[in-house]
Amino acid sequence: MIFTAAEARGEAIAWQENNYKEQLENIENAIQSAVSQGQFQTEISGSISTALKARLKELGYFVEIRSQYNE
Repeated sequence: MIFTAAEARGEAIAWQENNYKEQLENIENAIQSAVSQGQFQTEISGSISTALKARLKELGYFVEIRSQYNE
């Protein structure tokens, strides 16, 4: 059975919200780990959503996006 457009949109939004929460949790853990070791920065592999990047900047974090091709 195929989703209606409204159902598909709802599923996509739910996925995005869940993904945002997972990304945020991973970043929070990395920041807490760095702080507990007296470090002022941390590095996380993978990608983050534009919304999460904006939220981190609002909180005063410097966010640098790099890829393996930058190295």
